[in-house]
Amino acid sequence: MLATGSSADASTSKPTRTTHLLGQLKEAVITGKLLPGERLVVATLAETFQTGQTPVREALMRLASEGLVVQDDQRGFAVAPISRAELINLTQARSEIEALVITWSIQHGGEAWEAGLLVACHRLLKSQGSRPTVTASCLPGSSDTWNFTMR
Repeated sequence: MLATGSSADASTSKPTRTTHLLGQLKEAVITGKLLPGERLVVATLAETFQTGQTPVREALMRLASEGLVVQDDQRGFAVAPISRAELINLTQARSEIEALVITWSIQHGGEAWEAGLLVACHRLLKSQGSRPTVTASCLPGSSDTWNFTMR
């Protein structure tokens, strides 16, 4: 039997600096704050995120293993490039997946799910400055797709 040196459960342990930084960098890449092809200088990132260079390097290595960052032995790290064709393919795939998910949700959602959807629709319309009405496009009965799917 192996002893672990710590009685703390791994699921309740505090995230490391690297793990926290990994989340921040991943978000910056995904949201476009760090652009495709942009060079990532370890010292600059350490200063920006107020951490040491070791957690930055570790986080960049993890991002490289996920394909979000590329590493060049001579040039360091950079945000992974993406072509127009790749972006179009990703967008098409996401659209198809989201269509499947919403169809499944409509078919399997109960009354509580439908009520939540109506509340979300109402809030969305209000946030856009519209005065919600019964004929709003996201309400049941106002769309052939909704009527077909809910049968």
